[in-house]
Parts: sequence; structure tokens; C-alpha cells
Amino acid sequence: MRVLVTGAAGFVGFNILSYLKHNYNDIHLVGIDNLRRRGSELNVSKIARMRIDFHHIDLKNKDELNVLQNSDIIIHCASDSSVLSGISDSSSLLLGNNLIGSINIFEHAVKCDAKLIFFSTNRVYPNHLLSNINYEIINNRFEFKLNQNILGVSNRGISEDFPLHGSRTFYGASKICGENLLEEYAQYRGLQYVTNRFGVISGKGQLGVGSQGIISFWLKQHFLSKELKYIGYGGEGLQVRDALHIQDVCHLIDLQLNNFNKVDGKTFNVGGGYENSFSLKELTILCQNITGKHIQIGNVKDDRPGDIPIYFTDNSKICSELNWQPKFTVTDILEDINQWYKMEMDTINYF
Repeated sequence: MRVLVTGAAGFVGFNILSYLKHNYNDIHLVGIDNLRRRGSELNVSKIARMRIDFHHIDLKNKDELNVLQNSDIIIHCASDSSVLSGISDSSSLLLGNNLIGSINIFEHAVKCDAKLIFFSTNRVYPNHLLSNINYEIINNRFEFKLNQNILGVSNRGISEDFPLHGSRTFYGASKICGENLLEEYAQYRGLQYVTNRFGVISGKGQLGVGSQGIISFWLKQHFLSKELKYIGYGGEGLQVRDALHIQDVCHLIDLQLNNFNKVDGKTFNVGGGYENSFSLKELTILCQNITGKHIQIGNVKDDRPGDIPIYFTDNSKICSELNWQPKFTVTDILEDINQWYKMEMDTINYF
């Protein structure tokens, strides 16, 4: 079986390649990446040492895909995943990477008669609807109020039933467009696919920055004794997300590869869930405990464009379908990254 992974030199793609290489001897792996994000070039030599075929390909140019042989499975995780992209700068590059690039890989999948696993995002859910969910302050975080009576909202989190009509940032829009197009490719071109709407993914090897990779970025600032800021919602650090370890992601992809007929054409919310949710203030406390450092944290009261106050994932559907659930806690994730930081000081300083 031939498996193609897009975004192969990025944090997610590289870990998926590594996982599959370690666990399967009968899979021919191929990775492609445009190497646009700084730091991705550091993984190319690692991919070569694993004897995995790698091609420097920009998905926006469909002709570059002609060098590839046919694949049986395509894991499409290449993405510009910053919520601020297209808001704080031109939207054309993000849409080119996420939408045009996806269309070209969908066409390639049809040409190959390959099955496709699509990495989408929970940011497909509209900002204003998520922001209008009733919440309250409890201790150091926002919490959903009980008895919301809103479709797709419960004490378990946000499910796939949450409404989809409304603005969702250029990043979220690029992903929901991809999801919608996959339905058309399935209907009219016979493409088999599964869509995963992931939340915050983290773990060792992630070079987080302020606009994405929040867990690794927050820990890195503590590790290096640099400043941070609570931005938005009064500048108190109460906004909430949930965290998912990259190895839990890899395990899910493994299950989907081996049970594709069961998940074909379906869409799943995938995240850490309430048990692995955190506010920025709680994340600060965890980082202090792990690093033993207390750093200066500033306050910006104005909300950041495209931000939402609280999101954590209702994993009920994917748990029911494949008996999958996260195994790693937020503390596990932070300790994993911290140990990696200790071994990779040159990499951290490079980035």
C-alpha cells in the first residue's frame, strides 16, 4: 500500500510519517511539503534518514503533483493553520495554500483512485455563534452555563451538530470550503474520504509561535524566561481550549486507515475534550510547575480578531464509531515538550 502525506515536514505530517514508518513494514510512504514555514526544513533530513521518499512540492501548482506515482491513501494535513492569517495580512496566500492546494490534492486523489483523510478544524464553526454561547467565570476559567438548549452544545463540549452558518475567519472558511467540496467529489467523482475537525494539537517537536501552537509557545516562553501576554476578554487569561497529543492523533489516523469503510464520508470532531481543557491562566500555572519559572505576563484587554472565549470538543461520535479516546493529559503534553526542549536547545534558539 502506498500512502502519501501532505505537509510532511510540518509538525503533524512528520509525526504521522514517523508513526506509520515505525508501526508498518508493508507501507510505502511518500511525503510532500512546500517548506514555506520556517522550521519545516529541519525535518527533511530526518525524513531522509527514515528512507521515506520526499518531494518539495507546492500544492498550489497542480503540475508539480505529476512527479508522484499513484497512491492508495492520501493523508492531507498540509495547511496554513493560523487563525490570524488573512485577517492581519493578505488572504490570497492562505486561500491558495488551504483551498487551491486542497482542490489540487482532491483532483490527484480522484486520478489515483485514492482514499483521502482530510485534516479540517474546529474553526469551521462560526465565531459569533461560539461567542454567543452563555458562559460564566468559575475559578480561573470560562465555563459553559448549564441547560444551554443550543444545538450541538452540552457539558461534553461542541459536537458535529453545531450550526455552520456565519463568519469563521479566512482559515475556517478555507477549511469548510474544502469540506463542502469533498461532498461534491464523493457524489460526482466517487472520492472516498473522512474529515476530522481537529482542535489544538501539540507535543514534542512542535515549534510554537504566538499565532499557532499555543501550548508549545506558552511553555517555550517560560522555558526561556521570556514575556507573555493575556490578550482579549479583559486580559485575564480565562479563555479556554482543549489539547490533543500528536500521538493520539496518529493513533486515530491508524484506526481510520484500518477501518476506512466504517468512516467513509463521515465528519468527526476530534480534540482533547473537557478533561483536557485549559484556560491560559491554568496553562500558566502548569508551565510554572513544570519549569519552576515565573515570568512576566502582560494584559491586553481588547479581543484579538477571530478569537472565541471557550471551545472544547465533544468526542462522542468518534469514540462511538472507533472506540477512540485521548490517552494523554495536558500535563503529559507539557512534560513531553519540556523534555524535548531540554534536548533540543539549538533547535529552539534557531527558531
